[in-house]
Amino acid sequence: MADRVEIKEDKLFLRVCPLIFLNLFRFSLSNISENMNIDSDLLLVEKVKDGDQKAFAELVAIHKRRIFGIILKMVRNLEDVQDLSQETFVRVYKGLKDFRGESSFKT
Repeated sequence: MADRVEIKEDKLFLRVCPLIFLNLFRFSLSNISENMNIDSDLLLVEKVKDGDQKAFAELVAIHKRRIFGIILKMVRNLEDVQDLSQETFVRVYKGLKDFRGESSFKT
């Protein structure tokens, strides 16, 4: 009887263990990805500060969907969302000279 219980526990472990490792692996990858995004954002910000207009276009491309989605939830009017998104990025561009990198660019 003890052997059967042990076999059942082993089978359960073999089914659950890969799921645990898979989730830990995904979590690790998402943290690595997030850290890479933060580093690339800060690098792009520095390039913009040095006058690289393409770097700002890349920042906009990276973050436009998120900004658009946030504003859409608040406004619910497509034309207003487009105007406010553009205004947001204009203000970001003007404020980059004061950005010290002590926080995430997303904030």
